[in-house]
Amino acid sequence: MQAFLITAYKNQNQLVKLIHSLNKHALVFVHIDKKSTELNLQELNSLGLENTQFISKYNIPWGGYTHLLAILDLFKMALGDERVSYIHTISGQDIRIKPWEYIEDHFRTCENIYMTCFDSKDLPQGIKKRYTQRIVTSRGTCIRKHIERLNRFYQKVQNKLHISWSTIKPFDDVYKGVIWCSMPRHAAEYALDFSKKNPVFLRTLKHVSLPEEFFFQTIFMMSDYRQHVIKENLRFTDWTKRNGSKPAILDETDFDSVIQSNCIFARKIDEDISNELIKKVDAYLEGR
Repeated sequence: MQAFLITAYKNQNQLVKLIHSLNKHALVFVHIDKKSTELNLQELNSLGLENTQFISKYNIPWGGYTHLLAILDLFKMALGDERVSYIHTISGQDIRIKPWEYIEDHFRTCENIYMTCFDSKDLPQGIKKRYTQRIVTSRGTCIRKHIERLNRFYQKVQNKLHISWSTIKPFDDVYKGVIWCSMPRHAAEYALDFSKKNPVFLRTLKHVSLPEEFFFQTIFMMSDYRQHVIKENLRFTDWTKRNGSKPAILDETDFDSVIQSNCIFARKIDEDISNELIKKVDAYLEGR
């Protein structure tokens, strides 16, 4: 059985529709951002959505360490169900774009790990700074303005003293990608077991900007699991700035590209801007 792990902070109607597109066939585990003003945990629980569990544990600012913690908690929930054989991470701003039969056939016995992945040697210097230049504490731990000022001051000190970190302990190399990925159960178990046995990894990530982008990529690529990694995550994403967002909020002009892709999800989706695209994708999935 497949499990879909969702982190969400807005658009309750859109989130419920996403869950409905999955929970007849799979298990769904959702983390609701504690600071969300658009999502109501009590209301969501009252809907009695089958095969779906909600938690709301962390306040998650953009790029914060707590987003990684929320996702790891969802993984623990999914792995607590012995029926789960394959796991996907998605956001509340995704939509399914492949028929369920396709997804079921593709992942029934799949051993691949699908994730975007780049070796640190290939990263631009500005991206490398996310881990070579440390912060005092993640915004996800404390978002008060004086903490942000302290982080900036600490980074200035590092620049002045030419302090730079070459890796994220305990690894000799670093790999980066986005958190939205797919993997078999045993790979997820390995990643969580590794982080438990090597607490220095999570401790170090707490002082890295956007730590979620380094977690799975570094663990898998620095292990025998690297042979199972397919360096694409099967999420259709337009990384240009469009419709007021980067990555772009998709609209009906993206329909052909979305459907013709080999992806199983598309993001980012906004129920207003993407309304016509959503209708077209729904019609496509229903065979109309």
